[in-house]
Amino acid sequence: MGVGLFAQHADVIDVVLMDLTTGGSVGTDTLSALRALRPQVRVILTSGGGEPPGLAVGPVFFVQKPYDIVELRTALRCALAGCARRVGSP
Repeated sequence: MGVGLFAQHADVIDVVLMDLTTGGSVGTDTLSALRALRPQVRVILTSGGGEPPGLAVGPVFFVQKPYDIVELRTALRCALAGCARRVGSP
């Protein structure tokens, strides 16, 4: 469902916030589908299981669960600004 909505509105979506295991699908599959539609879409991934390996292609940011509003706001601002904080970065 989320990928379909993204496909309909990809031109006006600045950032996608997604959990790696939401909706019964694997987050990496969803990320691949989003990238197929718009390769440079900015994505903020969340998970309680730690940073996933191998997702540092394109603008991908990671926020560890549980997170607070300050962490989420920081990741969102960073994603929108295009700063270099990515998966695997301090």
